[in-house]
Amino acid sequence: SIFVAMGKSHAFHKALSAGLVMKAACNGLVYRKVMRLSPSARQEYSSGYIVNLMATDSERMFQSFMSVNALWAAPLGLIISLTLMYNSVKNATWFCLIALFVVFFMLLPVVLLQSKLERLRLECMDVRVKVLNEMMQGIKVIKLMGWELPILETVDEAREKELVHVRNKAIVKALFIALVLGSSVI
Repeated sequence: SIFVAMGKSHAFHKALSAGLVMKAACNGLVYRKVMRLSPSARQEYSSGYIVNLMATDSERMFQSFMSVNALWAAPLGLIISLTLMYNSVKNATWFCLIALFVVFFMLLPVVLLQSKLERLRLECMDVRVKVLNEMMQGIKVIKLMGWELPILETVDEAREKELVHVRNKAIVKALFIALVLGSSVI
């Protein structure tokens, strides 16, 4: 078990290192592309969109490296465990397999809802970052005209809309974790 733990730790470290390199490379590519955009092309992409590319999409690349081993290890582990279970309890194995599929189909709508909420949160974040960017570009005019409070209210309103989606996503994530942890009872 010590060698298994050391092997898993080493594999995790390598995946983490490769994921961080990929995330840094994606951020660098996006940054270089943004710096080369012409003024007319910059009109096409908002600052929020670019921030989403650098923050969210590069984070997805990082997380994919963390779970890439599951693509081959999970099916292999499932086949081995079902084979061993069948050798022990024979036909009762099929009930376990049915329960596994039931849990999978219970989790599917939760995962789809989580994805939808994340997309809505990113759209709200895009609006908020765009307002903040416009505010920072026109800060001199805002100060001279005394528009601080209306601008802050606009930013707060955008953030409140975003927080609704953050809260809903946290609730759905808690439901997902409860279903995964409770699936052993099924």
